[in-house]
Amino acid sequence: MKKELFDGYDPYTNLVIAIKEDSPIISNGLYPFSTVQIARDLLLKDWKTRLTICPDKRIEEFYSMDAMEMDDVSKEIELFLSGTSEHREKFEAIEKLSRSIQEKNQQKKKISEKIEQVIEKAIEKLKSANLFKETEKSSCFYFESDSESGKTLAVRNFMYRIDGELARGFPRPLFLTVALRNDENSFATIGLLAMFLSPFIKINTSDPIQIFRQIAKEQNPFNKPNVKFESETYQAFNGTIGFDDQFVDKVALEVLKLIRIALKGVDDEVKLELERRENSLKDGYKGQGPLVVPRTKLFTRIS
Repeated sequence: MKKELFDGYDPYTNLVIAIKEDSPIISNGLYPFSTVQIARDLLLKDWKTRLTICPDKRIEEFYSMDAMEMDDVSKEIELFLSGTSEHREKFEAIEKLSRSIQEKNQQKKKISEKIEQVIEKAIEKLKSANLFKETEKSSCFYFESDSESGKTLAVRNFMYRIDGELARGFPRPLFLTVALRNDENSFATIGLLAMFLSPFIKINTSDPIQIFRQIAKEQNPFNKPNVKFESETYQAFNGTIGFDDQFVDKVALEVLKLIRIALKGVDDEVKLELERRENSLKDGYKGQGPLVVPRTKLFTRIS
């Protein structure tokens, strides 16, 4: 059953505010994810941000793309990401109203919480595929550098501890930090940081900041005082957020890409541990092999 754009915004004043401030929620399972996403981004209300994420080059590349020329993997990914949602036409803007700072902040928080739910569904989707065994999620936390971003955006960081089997390539727990930034118009960025921690790091997922302070100290060979943790993140998404199953699949795909890169980064450790276990079971083998203490490894890119 079709619904109008901005359906459910009552009373009428909320509808007027929504049309002026909010980006329409659109999706269509008949089209690839890339088509739906560029439509979302082109409907972003902030024209400066819209021009930044939709430059001429992106538009030209989109119109020059021929789905028939894509390789099989690309076509399968597009089909996989196509969700069950309906097409929406652009709604005419009506009279201009200003939303108060309090209303905007409430809207930012609401959107941020919904994005966090999307991340939760994406992680659960990967877990249900038996890619790893258990997960533990931290509460929301903030870096000192977040204070500047927090002036204009909703900021939310949290960390997942992911426990996997050695046979799946996990020599020890993987820690995935998720950094969310969004405005009141559903424009958002999702940053990811994957980490394998050294055994010297005291792990307490209820206090992620202490973990990052230890990493900063470990990476500071000169013992400088008050050193701060600094690292980029993998930008898994940058655009207008969707909250349907199609978008959950998109986020799950990006998380999985980074996890695979992280596992490749510790592949040598897995091989050494498997070799050590094999040798320990051989008749007459008494040694345990050289003891190698793994260092903390950070992963912020998928290439």
